[in-house]
Amino acid sequence: MKKLSTVFQGASVDPRDKLRRTPLFLAAAEGATESVKALIDGGADLTIKDVDMQSCVRVAVEHTDTMEVLLQV
Repeated sequence: MKKLSTVFQGASVDPRDKLRRTPLFLAAAEGATESVKALIDGGADLTIKDVDMQSCVRVAVEHTDTMEVLLQV
């Protein structure tokens, strides 16, 4: 598997939707641990919050494996 930074050379890994959610935020909310790892490796910003001031760590609270990955960074 290619590194995310190679696949999306020059593209932002932090685009935001209307609610200011990033791909990392959405992956964390779904418990998509492997996607979270790939986005972090690609340089995703863990500090970005959505319009409700929630972070990717907050929305991952129900997903233990994903939460562990986010807290190790």
